[in-house]
Amino acid sequence: MLNEKSDIHGSKYIDYTWNGKSYSCDSYERYWHGYLIFLKPLLYFFSLHDIIFLNIVIQLFLIYAVIIFLQHKNIGELQIPFVFLWIIGMQITTMFNIDLSVCFYIYMISILVLLIKERFIFRYYHYYFLIIGMCTAYFDFLTWPLVTLCIPLTVYIYISNYKNKIKMINFASLCWGSGYIGMWCMKWGLASMILQENIFNNAIAQFLLRSSLFINGDASENILYKDVLLKNIGIFGKKMFVLLFFVIAIWLLYKYISSGGKIIKKRMIPFIFISFYPFIWYFFTKNHSYEHYWMTWRELLIPIFALVCGCLKSIYGKKQ
Repeated sequence: MLNEKSDIHGSKYIDYTWNGKSYSCDSYERYWHGYLIFLKPLLYFFSLHDIIFLNIVIQLFLIYAVIIFLQHKNIGELQIPFVFLWIIGMQITTMFNIDLSVCFYIYMISILVLLIKERFIFRYYHYYFLIIGMCTAYFDFLTWPLVTLCIPLTVYIYISNYKNKIKMINFASLCWGSGYIGMWCMKWGLASMILQENIFNNAIAQFLLRSSLFINGDASENILYKDVLLKNIGIFGKKMFVLLFFVIAIWLLYKYISSGGKIIKKRMIPFIFISFYPFIWYFFTKNHSYEHYWMTWRELLIPIFALVCGCLKSIYGKKQ
């Protein structure tokens, strides 16, 4: 028997029983669920194990392609930062999770397009980031979406010669945000018309909940912004991550010494600017980032990647 209910935040869910067991299903009509375009046909022809195997193969191919094109574009020094990015982001585990793979596909394909069509993207970069934002809203299930902006943006900043890069970063972010938020609103509008109910109310209620300081929607238990940060940053407290950060530091020191100890510090400013993005994101998604830290911690790959690229830019800047 199905029983439709609503929680205190206006979100609908269904309680039902099957084989004597009770279940609950949340209402997710506010999402696009674009990943189903690929997942449904795959499930028709393949088993789940086959799909995961295919997912691993495709991701390995994308990793190989990016490595090759970085060398082809004479920015081979970015190969190591990308390898660190994938290792620290535990890409091996992501390969076994289709949901978490979506953002990886978006930012990796975006980088490949940037490397292959560099001149075209430089001319129309505003459309480039707009489309990335739209694709993120359409395909992603709100996992770690900010990487689809910041990882391609970091590479774009690294290979570009714009004088006012902060201005360019702001405009690119605005374009990505317009595409991201615009696609969300479009879904709510279409769903409202088709379902004959106000999906905007549900979406706004969820936004207020996910940006609040309440835990599990319980107003009696609050968290602080520092709790959100500690929850996500705490992932990196494991010995494996400490060792990886030490290796990165030694590698950067080697690059610095081998370059003659000469750096241009001001070249790091745009990358430092990008590195603050996840912390702004956590501030506006406190509840979501606290309760779903097991996937949102990957947003912290942004400052790691951006700062490493910034250090390299300050060393290799003249080469571009």
